[in-house]
Amino acid sequence: MYFMRKKYHLNKYRYYCNNIRTKYQSKRRKDKGNNKKYFSGGISTNIKYNSLELNKDNIGKIIQDTIRLSENPKRFQINFRKLKKFDLGLCLLLVSLLEYFSFSKNISFGFNKQLMPKDKNIRNMFIQTGIFELLCSKKSTSKQGCLRILKFSINDEYEFKQILIKISNELVDFSLKQSNICDKRVKNNLTRIFSELMVNVKQHAYTDKTIYLAGEVKDGVIKFAILDKGIGFANSICKRSGIFEMVMDSVKERTFFSKNYVKIIFESDYQRLRDYSGINFKRGNGTKRLEESIRKCKGARMQIVSKQDFYELKFNKTKLEYNSYEARVEQHEAIGTLVSFELPIREFLKDLK
Repeated sequence: MYFMRKKYHLNKYRYYCNNIRTKYQSKRRKDKGNNKKYFSGGISTNIKYNSLELNKDNIGKIIQDTIRLSENPKRFQINFRKLKKFDLGLCLLLVSLLEYFSFSKNISFGFNKQLMPKDKNIRNMFIQTGIFELLCSKKSTSKQGCLRILKFSINDEYEFKQILIKISNELVDFSLKQSNICDKRVKNNLTRIFSELMVNVKQHAYTDKTIYLAGEVKDGVIKFAILDKGIGFANSICKRSGIFEMVMDSVKERTFFSKNYVKIIFESDYQRLRDYSGINFKRGNGTKRLEESIRKCKGARMQIVSKQDFYELKFNKTKLEYNSYEARVEQHEAIGTLVSFELPIREFLKDLK
């Protein structure tokens, strides 16, 4: 009789344990589906990223999610674990936003290392740019791999010249070495593009804050991105234009309320928008030279984010021509102008022959 009672109570205990376990697992599955995680302090939102390309939607998403993360770093988390594609330009936007909130707002994010990307190349990108240390508050060793990152600020003329030398010797040389290219014409062409882009930043961005510059070689494509925290194309044009000139621009472009200033820079023929001072830079602005290089290289692409303006020049394989696309994007003071471009190595070499 004793053993029967013991067996009865044991079965009853197992039944209640199984019932509780089933309810708990069901609740976890439901919460996982809603991307919400329960813990002793309340509910934590966990957003998962799988692929992040440089486009209008993802720019807004990165800005909004970083703002939400900064407002409540303990309750809001971003899971990069399954991130398999991360655009180089978007990476620079993210690191600029994180540094802005981390340093100016004195925020510590305290991420778990398990939330960092599993993909080795993207994880290395996080480490080299400083995203890993900012989110996890831990240093980690990186491998050079197929990526090179530079961070600097322009304070005087001497420092500016040293930066140009550093870009040529480190970023350009690194990318060409990774691509097995020994042609000096390629180096001269890329160095000239970067020199003119840096002159534009120095003269028109009006910022002494950190500038980010990155180069990546992957799948037969050289990709570069440069980001400053300046005033952007629109404010730069307004700063060097009179009221009459601005009104006339609006009349000619028929864009009183929705002007895309990046598009105006690339597609207008206004001489005053092409006049840049400086010795050896009388030809015009660096962005125009970059555009010409892009159009000559089949399959190349250029994307520019400047405050609220987004502009893209991309090769259409069906029509065998280049098409432009412009849009309005969300803006943030940590982001001035981002110039991102990619050049297929074989096509780029053909153009130089």
